[in-house]
Amino acid sequence: MVQPLLDFAGQYWWLVFPLLGVMGGVGRAWERGARRRHTRRLEILHAKAEIKAAQAAARGRGVAPSAVPASASPRRTRAGRIAGGAAHPAVRRAGRRHQAVARL
Repeated sequence: MVQPLLDFAGQYWWLVFPLLGVMGGVGRAWERGARRRHTRRLEILHAKAEIKAAQAAARGRGVAPSAVPASASPRRTRAGRIAGGAAHPAVRRAGRRHQAVARL
């Protein structure tokens, strides 16, 4: 029972390398999708906070600063404050990742 499997593995061992490349591509696509979902969630949180602030302002009440998520706006990140929001995209992504980890 095991011998045919070992024969196959002995003759086609080189298939491991292309399969690793395929698995790497699948993992990379999975990560890109996760990043897009995360960005969408942050945008939704920011939009909800803006709506809440606008509704409170329309009623004549202010909104506490903690009600508006700071991580949803790129200008609120440290890189955004330093560069006025014109930081390199990689720097902004690193800042958002840092803030996400800091919230945990």
